[in-house]
Amino acid sequence: MTIGRVPAGSKDEVFYYGSATEADGKALVEAFTKEGFLADRGASAMLAKGGDNTSISFVVKDGAWEDPQEVAYFERLVRAVAPSVGGLPIKLRLVDSKVHSHDEVLVN
Repeated sequence: MTIGRVPAGSKDEVFYYGSATEADGKALVEAFTKEGFLADRGASAMLAKGGDNTSISFVVKDGAWEDPQEVAYFERLVRAVAPSVGGLPIKLRLVDSKVHSHDEVLVN
């Protein structure tokens, strides 16, 4: 599997893979920046596309997946950026620094 990377500033990044393209990655960087998610603070996200499925994963601090406010924030963020990557539904994944998934929500 080929994985691409779109840097945002000097510390943030969006990875893309599957059938997601560099253009998809760049569009997501632009949408995240507009929403204030990418502000050069070390944020990482991953965009995956395959068939009719799209997912966006966020690397979060340990335990964030157990905080309803954190989960709600990422759900709102996914809804806000969805048009930049083809629209809803999008699978939201919250992952740890080793990219192990801890929470998955289908955002409609």
